[in-house]
Amino acid sequence: MSNNITFICGNTYKNFVFDEKRTIFDVLSGQDLGGLKFDFPCGGKKTCKKCRIKIISGFEFVSEPNETEKKYLSEEDRKENIRYACMCEVCGDVTVELNPKEKIQIQTEGLQSIDTTPGRFKKITVVLSEPALENPISDEQNLIAALNSVGAIMNRPSVDIIKKLSAVKNKNREIDVILSVSNNREIKIIDVRKSGGCSDIYGAAVDIGTTTAAVYLYSLTTGNCIGIAAEENPQRTYGADVISRINYTIEHEHENENGLNHLKNLILSLIFKLIKNLCGENNIDSSDVYSVVLTGNTVMQHIAAGLPPKNIAFSPFTAATLFDFDVTRAELLQGTDIPGTFDLSKTDAVNDNAVIYFPPAFASYVGGDIATGLIASDTDLCDKLRIFLDIGTNGEIGLGNKNSFIFCATAAGPAFEGAHIKFGMAGIKGAINHIYLDELNNIKCETIGNTEPKGVCGSGIIDAVALMLELGVLDDTGRILEKDDVGDAHPGVPRYSENLCEIDGENAFVLNKKYNIYITQKDVREIQLAKASIAAGIMTLLDRAKKSVADVDEIILAGGFGARINKKSACKIGLIPEELKDKITVAGNTAGMGAAAVLLNQAAAERISKISGISKYIELSGDAFFMNEYVDRMMF
Repeated sequence: MSNNITFICGNTYKNFVFDEKRTIFDVLSGQDLGGLKFDFPCGGKKTCKKCRIKIISGFEFVSEPNETEKKYLSEEDRKENIRYACMCEVCGDVTVELNPKEKIQIQTEGLQSIDTTPGRFKKITVVLSEPALENPISDEQNLIAALNSVGAIMNRPSVDIIKKLSAVKNKNREIDVILSVSNNREIKIIDVRKSGGCSDIYGAAVDIGTTTAAVYLYSLTTGNCIGIAAEENPQRTYGADVISRINYTIEHEHENENGLNHLKNLILSLIFKLIKNLCGENNIDSSDVYSVVLTGNTVMQHIAAGLPPKNIAFSPFTAATLFDFDVTRAELLQGTDIPGTFDLSKTDAVNDNAVIYFPPAFASYVGGDIATGLIASDTDLCDKLRIFLDIGTNGEIGLGNKNSFIFCATAAGPAFEGAHIKFGMAGIKGAINHIYLDELNNIKCETIGNTEPKGVCGSGIIDAVALMLELGVLDDTGRILEKDDVGDAHPGVPRYSENLCEIDGENAFVLNKKYNIYITQKDVREIQLAKASIAAGIMTLLDRAKKSVADVDEIILAGGFGARINKKSACKIGLIPEELKDKITVAGNTAGMGAAAVLLNQAAAERISKISGISKYIELSGDAFFMNEYVDRMMF
């Protein structure tokens, strides 16, 4: 017997049919959610307690709360029929309300040091010769001769181009030819069109983040940025971090429920939608989009390319490829024809002949986003010794300059994105993103959107721990003190023992009494693990390079999270060595900016392919030096 479940999210309604008894997470998993926006930060593993839903009707078909739900849901929650989607089982017709989500604050701007003068693509008009009996020149020879006459020395065009050439010739024999220059300076004909068929040609630089995705549309002839669009990565429904996404592909890899293709469909549908929207907003025919650069961490690149990422999760952590290649539109879209989802094969967001490029990755956990970030910041041309640091669910770290690089990746976990923090949340409206003492020494909490606080995002969490250290309510081992243990942290500063309390058997520090938002002992431990991992990674790279912190000239802090954290707080908690506080450059979305440079500029495209040749990756799992540093850096 089929069961029907109706989801309500704001003004959006969605119905699904299912057969046997299943959790609400299982019902949602693998479906085209349309306008529904809902996260499972732990990927349905029942660990994050973030997937709160409300049962509206069909109570008789809903399982009783299990022991975990009884422990973590308050009496008021249960009266309001609040449940956890990954634990609540349904076996009949039910209606479920999902909380409408605010838009995440997305970092699209970033440091762009490199010249982005366009040169990788050209649109030229040529005149074909008039065939005659005495000179019955073939279409192919005619095209090559016409191109050679204007200085474009060409190899033979592809069979597809020859086919199209015969169809587009007009009486005036004028045609537009779209040319691309590869990284090895080989010129290729990628399309032929009737003369005047397009006024300009365009390309998209795409940064696929674990949390968000950003698309930048450019003219390939002028280098002008036409528009920028960004949204949440819809894969977040299946977990906040890359390991959750990998696990989803593994657990759903059988033929009739292909998890990899589903995640691929989700991200490519979003990317193509954003490109299409930008074209529409600027009166551009999307068939004039001839290039796309897709950067991101190695797992995001694998999923977008439809390559299985499962071996990345297990020792020896091997990737299927480290990219640095082009694919065709048809190759990219293989496997995305999934029943019940958006049919990507019918989308016209880019030209059929578009060149789609994946920048090189360095290892399973150091991806193309770092490669494009190095290009954007000119770190690959720099004489000075730089640390390049992108903090997310993984800490991707590079050390070097124009001569050589060494990289590592640290499993920072999702703590900085709030997934394992009691009141942790993404950077959306209502998230506390900055905490400080005002002139009267009162604790002040600023929120995104200047609205009432709902929780704490990553930058706010770091501020909170730094402030707790400053106030003396947190010792250097990371222990939140008892009320009676707190002394006067500073002369003239009142004791903050009244903010200390015990909640569910563990010490906590209240940040906002009115809204009862606090930091727990477990939260502090999560931050200790994450910050120790990043700091130990930095020290390990310095050790391998036989350098000290004093030898570092600059640190480039990249990514959306890096753009929002307080540098002083980051150094206070030991995330970044204190000695580097005045050497930090907050660079923003260098991944997207570097992708744009590679999209447009021939020199950038050549540079990015050369970085791998001067780079080395260090695997930290099992590294004795890293483990020792990790333990030491756990202290504040």
